[in-house]
Amino acid sequence: MNAPDAEQMSTTDGQTNGGLDEALRALSEALIRRLAEMDAPVSDKNSHGIGDHDREDDREDDREDDRDDDPLTDNDEEEEEQRTEANGEKNAPVAIDDTTVSADDIKRTEHRMARLESNHLKSVQDAVRDALFSDPYLLGTAEECGIAEDQIITRDSKGRMVFYLKASYFQDWKARHQISIGTDFTPHGSPRPYSTKVSRSSSQGMRDRAGQTKTRFDCHCRGVKYEAKGRQRGGKSGKVRLRKPSNKCRCMSHFNAIYQPNPTSDGKPGNIYRIEYCFQHNHRLGGKGNIGTQQKSKAIKERIKAMLLRGMSISAIMHQLTMDHAAFTRLMEGGGSQRLSRDQFITYDDVYNILYALTAKQMRKDDGPVKSAKLWMEDLKSQDYFTYYDSDHGLYHGFSSPWQLNELRRWGDVLCFDGTHHASGQDTYLFSIVVKNRETGCGIPVAFFLTKSQQANVLEGWLRQLKAKMDLLCNREFQPTAVITDQGQNEINAIRAVYPNDVRIFYCAWHVLQAWERKLTLQNLGSVHLSVNERALRKDN
Repeated sequence: MNAPDAEQMSTTDGQTNGGLDEALRALSEALIRRLAEMDAPVSDKNSHGIGDHDREDDREDDREDDRDDDPLTDNDEEEEEQRTEANGEKNAPVAIDDTTVSADDIKRTEHRMARLESNHLKSVQDAVRDALFSDPYLLGTAEECGIAEDQIITRDSKGRMVFYLKASYFQDWKARHQISIGTDFTPHGSPRPYSTKVSRSSSQGMRDRAGQTKTRFDCHCRGVKYEAKGRQRGGKSGKVRLRKPSNKCRCMSHFNAIYQPNPTSDGKPGNIYRIEYCFQHNHRLGGKGNIGTQQKSKAIKERIKAMLLRGMSISAIMHQLTMDHAAFTRLMEGGGSQRLSRDQFITYDDVYNILYALTAKQMRKDDGPVKSAKLWMEDLKSQDYFTYYDSDHGLYHGFSSPWQLNELRRWGDVLCFDGTHHASGQDTYLFSIVVKNRETGCGIPVAFFLTKSQQANVLEGWLRQLKAKMDLLCNREFQPTAVITDQGQNEINAIRAVYPNDVRIFYCAWHVLQAWERKLTLQNLGSVHLSVNERALRKDN
């Protein structure tokens, strides 16, 4: 069977296991037409020297013997056919798209598909082995370490391919090999001692293991497959995220990298890796499903990082790194001469994740959030910022830049006071003060206050310290004429305590309308005593 026919026969996992109807639906008409061709006898002689003509005669004799030995008469055959139709047995022919296919044909086809898949994996394994024999890193290691040509790749008692790599070659070989076969190998835990049972009485082979470390690298498709279930809450942050489909398929392919720092008794030098490669992939290598879940190379990550540090936007980076449709078409028309890699399919999330990592690294002065915030407050204070923070417990942190304080002095007759809960995805409140620039008509945030408590005394302490700073900056008492708030009673109490002299407090119109919509229910309108029809009519209106 040629390659296009094999592609026509291939189905997805869901189609193969989805029952008889789905399997029948997946079979194309081309497959049905070739069933007879696949059953036709081959022209070559078998191992016993029987030719085509002799084999056909033997088959005809066997069919005649079967008919002679058949105990069923003509009437019995008719009754058997009637029972088969009545019972609806699985071997009854099924008509799909004007083509009659029996269950036996389906089973034979599935067996052939399994054989094709097995042959495909075997051919890939042979190709990988052949590629390893000509791998420049293996050949370079063999030449420098004096390894004989017939010992470059051997097999151990478990059937694994065993070869050696210089320590300086290992990472480059791993990256090159992953690209060549279209899959990733991830470390399964940290390196551990290869053997801890080494003593003076041990054999020379056991003593050679002293100081050696072993790391297992598994195919990234190892693990149990799960079905995507849309948006779910999870992860370290507990945020709701879109759960993507899994590529796990219990793949058992892996290799052990055993680092040998010292020379061994079999003549191997030190500072090399012994690779024990178990090739047991149960999925297609290099497919689009694999490429989408592979890791990006270090080179492309560094390139994106350099672009971000130069100030390029995410859209500009995406435009430069992604291929247009014409380039992608030329790549696909290469007929397999160019191998696809994960670096050719950069997404928005890829660039955003690197940007987030850069920002987080620049923003965090310490791994602990409380200590990091304290260090930030001390740094801002040294830059002449206004700061107000709890140095002992990290309960609150307030700050304003010199530019913000100057804008507050110019436009601070009317203040907009706003509070937000769950800032940064945590149980934290963010309070901000905004003033309006009358020249531009835009709002300017002039003060920020992060706290784990919204009690009035905590807010009052921040506002009082900010007022004292403004009194010194203005050379007079800083007194706004009006404050607009989002109707938080704790905020109002704190404002009244700090500015007791006839400051007018207004409620934000948007928050007022929101409160009306939330509180103005049917029960508030006295609908408890209404009939069902009257209540439905009022609800519709």
